[in-house]
Amino acid sequence: MTAEDGTLGDDELTATDMAMHDLHEMKREIDEANMNLGVASALNATADVMNSLGFDEAASAASAGAASANAAAVVDVTQAMTWQTAASEWQDVAQDLVGQSSAQGAAWTAGAHAAHAEDQLTGGGLSETAKTAAEVEAARGRAEENAYNKRAGELGDAARESADDAVALERAAKSLGD
Repeated sequence: MTAEDGTLGDDELTATDMAMHDLHEMKREIDEANMNLGVASALNATADVMNSLGFDEAASAASAGAASANAAAVVDVTQAMTWQTAASEWQDVAQDLVGQSSAQGAAWTAGAHAAHAEDQLTGGGLSETAKTAAEVEAARGRAEENAYNKRAGELGDAARESADDAVALERAAKSLGD
């Protein structure tokens, strides 16, 4: 389903799209962490050189800069892990929605089978054996329909919870960078 085939609006994304976005954000944060670690390493090397030359003030400033770059890298790594967890939640949403769709389809099918059996019963003219078979089929169909509807509801609830968790994690990841 894409915006091109008319099933989604231009501003709508699927759970899989959201997971891909969050994985992209994770990669961006990892790249930033690597950059900050590189800066910290260079500043530590500069501090060592300045220290060996007796420029204590310059060495101290370089060391402080390295500490700041290391701290920024820690924040970036924390953000990356948070984005990764959010992506995982979106992947759970996608799986739950597929399962929900399947369960709902099975419920409709079971309901249709039950309705067919019920129609046979109300139509009359059945032998006792055929009537018993239709009653069993109707009862079985309604029981399956109820079970599948229950499962579809559970999967829908699970998808909603995972989506809420993903949104909260995305907010947390963004706020870490503020």
